[in-house]
Amino acid sequence: MAYSQAQIDKIGNLMVYITDRLGATSKTKLLKLVYIIEEEYIKQAGVPLTPLSFTHLPKGPVSTFINNQINKNREPLNRYVRIDKVNDQCWIRPIVDFSDDEFSEFDLQVINEVLERFGRYNADALIDYTHREGSIWKQMQDEFGGPPPAKQNTLNLFRLLDSEDVDPDLRESANEYKAFVNYLSAQE
Repeated sequence: MAYSQAQIDKIGNLMVYITDRLGATSKTKLLKLVYIIEEEYIKQAGVPLTPLSFTHLPKGPVSTFINNQINKNREPLNRYVRIDKVNDQCWIRPIVDFSDDEFSEFDLQVINEVLERFGRYNADALIDYTHREGSIWKQMQDEFGGPPPAKQNTLNLFRLLDSEDVDPDLRESANEYKAFVNYLSAQE
């Protein structure tokens, strides 16, 4: 998927914000925190924070876009963060100041809640969290009796809204958002 400059700015600044708050962050930890932020945002807002999609991989949900950008250390995300490879691990640090132009107060509130709750955890603990019973990753694993086939391995984060304790208005706005996204996809 091709992202607009505004979407790239949002993704890049999210990475800057996380690594600025936490210091040098391993690739796996960053990928898990971005996913958990997105999961929590959908639970609270009914729509995603970013345009990222997440793939079901053995170590949990991963944004293929961010993962590929880090692995290849290339544009456009390397304009926001520096990737240092140390002993077969990638460490990410901000190289620009955070710009809050892409984020509302609510956005930052959700991001901060996640960082306060999960920022001190290491990558393995975050992997365990994304594999917890009832998680979307675990539901897919159970549905397919193991990893899903490659053409069916994108996580549907809107499944988070299927819970009975979700506000019906939130579910309704999520359905409107999904219909809009499907409409846009059909226009491409």
